[in-house]
Amino acid sequence: MGACKALDKLADHPETLRGVYRATVRRFLTCAPWVLISFCIVAVIGPLSAIQSHSGQLDRGDLYVVLSFNPSSNFQEDLDLAGGRVLGPLRAIFSRLITVPPDGHSQLNLAGYRLLPASMLADICGVSVDLSPQTVRS
Repeated sequence: MGACKALDKLADHPETLRGVYRATVRRFLTCAPWVLISFCIVAVIGPLSAIQSHSGQLDRGDLYVVLSFNPSSNFQEDLDLAGGRVLGPLRAIFSRLITVPPDGHSQLNLAGYRLLPASMLADICGVSVDLSPQTVRS
């Protein structure tokens, strides 16, 4: 009953209700930047830690996403020396999907490229690939 009486008093005095509203908004605005900052930190740290933890691992299908933050580098020459080829996109600035044998993988790592296994990206996206042997039905 006490809460109802307090609400009735607030309803009788709209200026008090405006004060409560202003105080609530003021509290939210003092808290909102911290919430926004923490969300941005989580949104950046999560993908970066996934990239760092999976970078350099071999992929079971020899498919990799190459991250190169130096678009003017000699990527195509390095890829040819490693025995790989670009699958796409051909005009991307920061990343490309490539296929490269395991020994070429280590060469590209030593050349300074970040190689992410394509299976890691498939796991993040929820794509599962059945790697069991396929049988042909007749």
